[in-house]
Amino acid sequence: MNYNIKDYVSLYKMDEALLKKITSGILKSKKENNKSWGKHSYTIGDTLETLHYDWEFDVCDLFSTLGKELSEEMMGFVWETLRKYCTETNNKLGLENINMGLSWNGFSTPRINWYDKKTKMNEHFDHISSLFDGERKGIPIFTVLGLVKNAKKGGEFCMWGEKFLDLVAGDVLVFPSNFMYRHRVNEITEGERISFVSWAW
Repeated sequence: MNYNIKDYVSLYKMDEALLKKITSGILKSKKENNKSWGKHSYTIGDTLETLHYDWEFDVCDLFSTLGKELSEEMMGFVWETLRKYCTETNNKLGLENINMGLSWNGFSTPRINWYDKKTKMNEHFDHISSLFDGERKGIPIFTVLGLVKNAKKGGEFCMWGEKFLDLVAGDVLVFPSNFMYRHRVNEITEGERISFVSWAW
């Protein structure tokens, strides 16, 4: 049995046709100044204070960005990626034949992240409380993070303060959302970076 936390970060690939459609749809939404785009913010501490800074990136809900048909295709892709991740991880742990294996109850509609020059994401872990509205109950257990477009310079994805992951467009990472998997996106110095993220509970 393997207990190395780095072994629970898995890399998948998005189909090139789907990647192309998503990229085109997001670029069109941004070019048309879709009013659904807003600035990223987050909550901290016991007070659940909402914060954002000048260097925060833009965010938009998947359905507001891409429309119903393409968004549903993306939801299917996220579902299948989570299924693969749980199956493979359960096999690694020897849990595939018992009821204690990894699974999930649902996942959030992917959020699109658009980073312009001089934007970044500080180091954090994905203990996202805003997913749960009373009807949905739980805590995030898996993060699904996909890279749609790389910045020309900067925008590297880094885990544990030290390990840079050399991602290319179409790469999709799945990893636990807990405090052991802290990560960040370095400042964009040229171009823009586009990604999406969903959280399973």
